[in-house]
Amino acid sequence: MVRAAVAQTLLFIAAVSAAAMFAGTIVTQSSLFAQSTADEADRTVATIDAEVDVINDPASGATYDDTDGKVTLYVKNIGGETLEPAALEVVLDGTYVESSARSTRVLTSGDEWRVGTVLEVTVDRSLAAGEHRALVTIHGARDQLVFDAG
Repeated sequence: MVRAAVAQTLLFIAAVSAAAMFAGTIVTQSSLFAQSTADEADRTVATIDAEVDVINDPASGATYDDTDGKVTLYVKNIGGETLEPAALEVVLDGTYVESSARSTRVLTSGDEWRVGTVLEVTVDRSLAAGEHRALVTIHGARDQLVFDAG
């Protein structure tokens, strides 16, 4: 009789432990799912609020400076929020431009890239004569400029 009671007690403890472990796993996974959903929502909002426009005039010939070997892009923030210039990514002729190979500055007073303001992006890269493409992206917003060099 004692053996049956001990066996039933051990089975009860095992069943409670397994149920607690299962409940803990469900709670943990639910929390991780909720956090990932919130992160995705934040990224979606940033994508919706971010919009940029490269406002260079490609016909002017001022985008590329032959003597210094520099490409200058003027990117206007036309979205719904202030953007961080460091988050801007630049691709020139299909090659990603590292942040160390480019410089940025906001062309208005202050350092914030607010809605309606222009960011000057200068890329140190020599280009051959001919047609070139520059693509800028930030938070999912993108714009492209096709220009001629030399």
